[in-house]
Amino acid sequence: MTPGSIFTRATTSALPRRVADRIGRARIVALVFLLAYAALLLVLGGHSAWGRLGVPAATPTFLDLRSVTTAWECDRRGVAVLEMNPCDPERRPANYPRVWVELSILGLGNDDTVPLGFVLAAIALVAAFAVVPRGAPARDGVVYGAAICSPATMLGLERGNVDVLLFAFLVAAALALRRGGVPAVASYALVFLSAVLKLFPILATGMLLRHSLRARSRWWLLAPAAVVAAFGVYALATLGDIQTIARVVPQIEGYSYGVRPFGVWWSNAVPPFSARVWSAVLLAALLALYLVLSPRLRRLFPPGESSERSAHDLDLFWAGAAIYVCSYALFQNWAYRLIFLLLTLPQLLRWSQDGRRAAVATVALVVATQWLVSPWTGVPIVGWIVTGWDYLTAFRPLTNYRSLSAAATVQLALAAALLAALVATLPPVRIGARRTPAPVGTHRR
Repeated sequence: MTPGSIFTRATTSALPRRVADRIGRARIVALVFLLAYAALLLVLGGHSAWGRLGVPAATPTFLDLRSVTTAWECDRRGVAVLEMNPCDPERRPANYPRVWVELSILGLGNDDTVPLGFVLAAIALVAAFAVVPRGAPARDGVVYGAAICSPATMLGLERGNVDVLLFAFLVAAALALRRGGVPAVASYALVFLSAVLKLFPILATGMLLRHSLRARSRWWLLAPAAVVAAFGVYALATLGDIQTIARVVPQIEGYSYGVRPFGVWWSNAVPPFSARVWSAVLLAALLALYLVLSPRLRRLFPPGESSERSAHDLDLFWAGAAIYVCSYALFQNWAYRLIFLLLTLPQLLRWSQDGRRAAVATVALVVATQWLVSPWTGVPIVGWIVTGWDYLTAFRPLTNYRSLSAAATVQLALAAALLAALVATLPPVRIGARRTPAPVGTHRR
């Protein structure tokens, strides 16, 4: 018996079977992980000691949320904040779409940041546990617990970043989509609202398209098209603001993810093309290769949907994987956006239970990506491995002493794996075709 199985057995055996089944064994294990994490943080010294768990604590608290609440105060005084917010503690630009500034009519401000931050964190954690299938085995809770307690997720909660709220919106949209009917219509509205608030959630439209294709109706296909079209109109109407935001948002490699570090490293090793060109060539070549090999990829990531539950897991996967892969390819993103990787875990763990080794490896890459955003400098074993990888990838004459960090390496591998799974599970377009019964699977969810 492995240490992990001993832990999950001990965690759930003390509860009555009926309670454990009602809440979900995986959820209970993940909750124990979260409570143990909180207790450890308190023992270490609380918020100021969060850096020892890989989360750089900022002062004042909920620093990213203050960018919004202070922008409201400036806006009510008639002060422009988009390029530089003079009311912000660090005078940062309010690099959110203007709709956030319009919320100043609510009368809230900097003094409301802390209660709003705790509400935001609570909503995000509820959404994170809602992702965990109630019927998932207890051992899956170890993976969910590790992902929820990762530095990437906790950084979003510590900063009070609005990305964690958009994560909750997409989880709610997925749950509504599963119910069908009128709630499904609400899910389309939630995806559009999320895209209006922060642009990148439009990448989750693939989840809506999958639902429409399952409906076998031309009318349902109009719904995701309408979402994309409405977003396009919104983007054109606010193009000036979007360009300003793109100009003022910092693009750094620390506590972030994106293809840029790989492009810089590779262009340094293989001139004369720029980092941007090499990054585009790599991703285009991967996509072309996967499209050619898609029949073989379906053996690694079978697209079969044996039940509504499995179809729902695949919808979640498409939302999370598309957001990661596309945002990774387009720009450098702060690490808290990795919370959307939680959406990929139900389907990846389902594949893992079926013995798909590629899925097992991808699960490991998801957790590693969320944890390696922190440099872990000076930490025994982990720190030595990270430092050793930096030294290995900087070896001359290949790269001329410029290293590719372990975090950037894992992020690239995860992007390649998730892109392969997306290609493998591309839905067939068969509008009006007769449904054929799907084979009954052996899943226990």
